[in-house]
Amino acid sequence: MSQYSIQQSLGNASGVAVSPINADATLSTGVVLNSSLWAGIGVFARGKPFTVLAVTESNYEDVLGEPLKPSSGSQFEPIRHVYEAIQQTSGYVVRAVPDDAKFPIIMFDESGEPAYSALPYGSEIELDSGEAFAIYVDDGDPCISPTRELTIETATADSAGNERFLLKLTQTTSLGVVTTLETHTVSLAEEAKDDMGRLCYLPTALEARSKYLRAVVNEELISTAKVTNKKSLAFTGGTNGDQSNISTAAYLRAVKVLNNAPYMYTAVLGLGCYDNAAITALGNICSDRLIDGFFDVKPTLTYTEAISAVEDTGLLGTDYVSCAVYHFPFSCKDKWTQSRVVFGLSGAAYAAKARGVKKNSDVGGWHYSPAGEERAVIARASLQPLYPEDTPDEEAMVKGRLNKVSVGTSGQMIIDDAL
Repeated sequence: MSQYSIQQSLGNASGVAVSPINADATLSTGVVLNSSLWAGIGVFARGKPFTVLAVTESNYEDVLGEPLKPSSGSQFEPIRHVYEAIQQTSGYVVRAVPDDAKFPIIMFDESGEPAYSALPYGSEIELDSGEAFAIYVDDGDPCISPTRELTIETATADSAGNERFLLKLTQTTSLGVVTTLETHTVSLAEEAKDDMGRLCYLPTALEARSKYLRAVVNEELISTAKVTNKKSLAFTGGTNGDQSNISTAAYLRAVKVLNNAPYMYTAVLGLGCYDNAAITALGNICSDRLIDGFFDVKPTLTYTEAISAVEDTGLLGTDYVSCAVYHFPFSCKDKWTQSRVVFGLSGAAYAAKARGVKKNSDVGGWHYSPAGEERAVIARASLQPLYPEDTPDEEAMVKGRLNKVSVGTSGQMIIDDAL
């Protein structure tokens, strides 16, 4: 439970409480209730770890990086769920990383000579006695492919005589295409200003205006440090670590960040996370905030195995009535790699719900089911069953609260239940 949970009883602290919902007594609603917003945790190629990241249809690859290849393991799933969800609305994700993931950093001594290193995420950056300042990558990109390089050029002093220099960050793809990501005018003098009159002290300027970089300085050496022209200083040593081996503790840390996020999202998505402790914790967010939850059991399971797996998620109790669980043992042609892949439905199920909410422009069509041919078509190419001879026991699926899929009258597969 977080400060954004909706209480069902009042304590001594100021706040709002909502009695157990009686739908028959619901006569009015608030404003702007036809908008949906989702949130979830996952594994991605990029993105500042354990931080809430806003993603939209136009920026999701910039924020989260290129889709991971299916050969990398089950962690290839999350961005594919994200892609299906953002076709309807934007959302928030918290990236989880393994303990061996590191970010690259370049340290500079008093004379401006660079040294290269990498540190585990969450490390406090401490400069040695001979290091004047350091610049590091802050957006969670390990800078392996594409690579990133830093160029430093001395610039004219400001009107007060404070020395300034230009920082240029470039990115090079595997095909050799070089892109300038950003350029900043910065200084090692706290009072220095850029040509627009803004303070451009190195750590302050990067924190205020850079999407990719941050800096720390050694207060004892910064006043005597020198900056010289440097070209193509490569950020090296960064790594995403073994993303197929993310611990339960890392997932739960991401859940905690999401739970405490000051955003009023309307649904939580599993995004291909199959850690049962994390799924239960995500379900608790749904229960506390009185919002929807869309989760999956592993799509590679047989129908019988999937029913048992729902129990393991911990979402069968009456506290989790707003949480829906899906099983989709069908492969499809991947949008990015063209290979055959198997992944869950949390993004597609949320998109179906969002389509229903949009149907009513005033209060939102929250009563529309995220199922059926109108809203819940599974728009994936060349679908094929993983287990052609395995027949689902649909009655057992209902008892186990596992939502089924079927073929609609148009011949397309649809989500066919909303338990």
